[in-house]
Amino acid sequence: MHYLSQDIYFSELGNVAGTKVQSQVGSDVRGRIIDLQIAVNGQRLIEKARCKVHGCGYTMAAAAYICEQITSKAISEAYKLDSKTIALALDLPNAKIYAAVLAEDAVKTAINQFLRGEDYDR
Repeated sequence: MHYLSQDIYFSELGNVAGTKVQSQVGSDVRGRIIDLQIAVNGQRLIEKARCKVHGCGYTMAAAAYICEQITSKAISEAYKLDSKTIALALDLPNAKIYAAVLAEDAVKTAINQFLRGEDYDR
């Protein structure tokens, strides 16, 4: 899984312009959490996406994949990214589909927070 070597995505957004939102999905009890941060510019494009992950390699790969896929995309396009697409792209075994579902949830939660006007820098 080459996405495990994509460590540029495993960080915080840092100092970047635009509206910044953060979603945290998953469960400590299950040991799988994706903390996704996105920066959205005035044209509603996701300029940057970063994540922190607690979980297995499949969860880490799914999180890196979504960061790569949604960067430079319109929020309407990024919202269409679904767990089936993620699972197929990463060739996830059936027992690890939860990683794709969690990744989809992280994207949709972050975009919904943006649409509600939330910004963690305010």
